[in-house]
Amino acid sequence: MYSPQGLTEADLPEIVNMVRAEAYHVACTRVYEITHATQNVRKGDGIGPGETVTHPNQYAGASRALERASEGVKVEADGDVVMS
Repeated sequence: MYSPQGLTEADLPEIVNMVRAEAYHVACTRVYEITHATQNVRKGDGIGPGETVTHPNQYAGASRALERASEGVKVEADGDVVMS
């Protein structure tokens, strides 16, 4: 395993090829999908319904939302936190 988040050496060629093609948002999205596979994120899912990462804050926000969902915490559109 390349990282404790689930990224393996076998994943690197795909990601490196995307970076070489200057498709940085696609490479970042793929890393997100791989490192969040334990939270049922699959290849092609992106950070939402097929949405790609276009800013680091999107990546972080989507990660936090997944973590909160696994803990039973819901964040509404207005930012209110609802515990379930």
